[in-house]
This record gives sequence, C-alpha cells and structure tokens, in this order.
Amino acid sequence: MSQEQPTAEELKDAYRIAIAARDLEISQLVQRNNFFMVVQGVLLAGLIQASGNGKIIPIVAFLVCLAGLVVSVLQILMAAGAKFWQERWEHAVETAEAKLFPNAEPAINAELFRVFSSPKETTNAIVEKRMKSKHLGWLVTCRFSPSRLPIHTALVFAVIWLLLWLCTFRGGFAVPSWITGFPQC
Repeated sequence: MSQEQPTAEELKDAYRIAIAARDLEISQLVQRNNFFMVVQGVLLAGLIQASGNGKIIPIVAFLVCLAGLVVSVLQILMAAGAKFWQERWEHAVETAEAKLFPNAEPAINAELFRVFSSPKETTNAIVEKRMKSKHLGWLVTCRFSPSRLPIHTALVFAVIWLLLWLCTFRGGFAVPSWITGFPQC
C-alpha cells in the first residue's frame, strides 16, 4: 500500500503546529524551572536564616538539605524531559522545512526558509557576521543552549545540597578548616 504525500497546505499546517509545540515546550520549561528555583531558594533561605541565629535543629537541617537535594534531582529530570520534547519538535520543524522548501536556492534556503534545518556552519557564519565587533559578540557565537542551562543549574544545586546534607552527619563530611564563611570582624 502506497502512502500519499502531504499537500502543501498540510505541510504548512504541520510546520505551524511544530513551531507552536516547540515554543510551548520552551515556555513550559521556563515556568517549571522558575517553580523549582523558587522552592530551592526558599529552602536555602530558611536554612541560612536558621543557621545564622544558631538555633537550627539538627533533624530540620538534615531534612531541609535532603529536600533540597531531591528538588534539585527533580529539576534535572524536568529540564531533561523538556529538552527531549523540544528536540523532538525541532526535528519536526526541520523535516517540515525540508519538505516545504526543497528547491530553494541554497543561500536563500539556509538564510531565510530553513531556520531550523540549515547546516550549523551556515547558521554560525550568519550570526558571526552579525555579531562581529559587537560587545561580547564572541560569547553569543559560542551557541549556548538556553534550554540546557536549567539542567546545568540544577546539577550545581544538587552538588551544593549534597555537600550541605553530608555536613549534617556526625563524623561524616567535615567542612575544611580553610573555609571560614564570613567571619565576624
């Protein structure tokens, strides 16, 4: 049984849907990441406040640090899952672009029509040309992924929470003597 080729209108609809779904995934990632960052901020602020007045209850410190570690791991999983679906929808966009504009002139094809499916070299050249001699342009051309940064941020928080949690154990992880915090002057 042969499969019918999609019409141009069906391809355009698929392209619009893929772009919208990709954008939704990114906006949902931001909203979900903000939730996790607020929760971690509250946990950390509470721990710092309690530690600052010297009246922290050991089991509370233990559980707050453990909760922070768990929240960080959940944030990593959430961000990785969101990145998975963003990549999936970007693939759909690339596929739709390739089918919508198969015969476009290569230079025009890559610069105008194929935003997601143009070769990395072409995209890099376009951005590098635009950013040349602009303040911090070199940093922009490194191509950091905003959708991967929440994963890295959560990993950093997980390490911090793990170290704090280990510090709650008697005879466990000890704070090195060269770490003084903010000594009173």
